[in-house]
Amino acid sequence: LVQGFRIFIGMTSSRADAVKLQGEAQEKFHETYAPQLVYDEPNFKIYVGAYNNNSEADDALTEIRKSYPNAKKIKMPIKAKK
Repeated sequence: LVQGFRIFIGMTSSRADAVKLQGEAQEKFHETYAPQLVYDEPNFKIYVGAYNNNSEADDALTEIRKSYPNAKKIKMPIKAKK
């Protein structure tokens, strides 16, 4: 793992709602920004993409906010890209 960024698009305590939001994000962004569901007790959080640097994350955030206006860039560990 390396320090990077993800885009946070939503949070819910319901797994069903989280899976629904993840599916909606998958439909909107396809493979460009792969959405991930993370359980962070007691909530399910949905993140989109994994970015190595601030510039990549900012570019993605601009695009993602068109669909999710409250999206936020979060600094967190991500898998290193080869």
